[in-house]
Amino acid sequence: MQNLTVLDILQATGGTLLKGNPNRVLTDISTDSRAKQPGSLFVAIVGARFDGNDYVEDAAVNGAACCVVSKRMDAPCDLILVDDTTTALGDIAAYYRNKFDIPFVGITGSVGKTTTKDMISCALEEKYRVLKTLGNFNNNIGLPLTVLRLDEFNEIGVTEMGMSGFGEIDYLAKIVRPETAVFTNIGLSHIEKLGSRENILKAKAEMLNYLPENGYVVFCGDDDLLWNIKEMTDRKVITYGIDNPDCDVTAKNITQNGETTEFDICVAKEQIHVSIPVLGTHNVKNALAAFCVARRYSLTNAEIVSAFKNYKPGKMRQNIIEEKGVTVINDCYNASPSSVEAGLKILAQIDKKGRKIAILGDMLELGDYSEYAHKLVGEYVVNSKADFLITVGEASENIVKSAIEKGFSADKCKSFKCNKQVMDFCDSFIQEGDVVLVKASRSMKFEEITEHIVHF
Repeated sequence: MQNLTVLDILQATGGTLLKGNPNRVLTDISTDSRAKQPGSLFVAIVGARFDGNDYVEDAAVNGAACCVVSKRMDAPCDLILVDDTTTALGDIAAYYRNKFDIPFVGITGSVGKTTTKDMISCALEEKYRVLKTLGNFNNNIGLPLTVLRLDEFNEIGVTEMGMSGFGEIDYLAKIVRPETAVFTNIGLSHIEKLGSRENILKAKAEMLNYLPENGYVVFCGDDDLLWNIKEMTDRKVITYGIDNPDCDVTAKNITQNGETTEFDICVAKEQIHVSIPVLGTHNVKNALAAFCVARRYSLTNAEIVSAFKNYKPGKMRQNIIEEKGVTVINDCYNASPSSVEAGLKILAQIDKKGRKIAILGDMLELGDYSEYAHKLVGEYVVNSKADFLITVGEASENIVKSAIEKGFSADKCKSFKCNKQVMDFCDSFIQEGDVVLVKASRSMKFEEITEHIVHF
């Protein structure tokens, strides 16, 4: 981060200086009072289970030169009072963003945001110095912190934008002001709050509000609802996909070998052969999105092909681990029906001598659609090459119920209440040569199961 002053923070937030020197230079920004932060600004975020105002003294002891607070207090550092510290963090990020005349790419969608963001960044890094969202820092705290990492060396930014309701993407896009907007799909994630896929589209399309006149929209044309974006913007639109021949950029000749997927990207009269070191047709779509963005920013076909070969998947996102003769597809970062289907396809594609075992857990935030969504996954299991189905959680019992109703053998299904029960079962059940898919919503903590299988 480039240096800011206390006066900059006051101008950005409209806050009141309770104590301190407006000309004091601030070298960094943090929301963690425990971090060693000499000369930095500490923003006292207030959450559902904590109040950052209670930790201002700790932040000052650790070197914070100034703290943004929402309560009047005294502390051994400069103090700025604001109405809402989370809003203040966003205001500071927007103020800081305005100091840089570089383009940003914004990415949203129900699934695939992080992988698409990583693939886009991987491609652009072949030519540019890229600032990208770390992990999935895609909310009203994570995204501002990403923007505040900008420095004079960055030439382009790539940010992921998540949401659970109306107004959230609008808030994030107002901070970032993306030049290019990427939409991966419209699924069932967050339907509990928004009520329909149509409303999910409306919420995600809020990113369009901040595209400049030369803005660019990229979306997956295999998604039926995303085509409506063409009626929602007058900016340039490019579509990509596998199944829909009307897309501008498509893929064909898809083959998978080991842990590599090869395919041809078709655009206009060109056909570009590409190899990516991950499995799954969903990853082909992610690569197509990255190709569209990379071409937008003048990368050559050769540069894009070279970049894709260096792509590495993020932690707990379809990482394939081989240990003691057992292959584990560690895909426990999050889950939705479409992402579980993609995981099952990868399970089918890995060629090993043993059994194919799907360990699936609850998918959350589905509201009234939960039973339907879990039963849909049961159908996916039946249509997959899974030999055994193991589930964890109450909602996931519907996966087993549906799978059995559709013809999956009841003798090859097991349901458990908690991760510990699954781990104990796996000790005697998992054999050398088996391939195991581990997939559930993040709060199910399925990484515990992965770690146990890998190290048992």
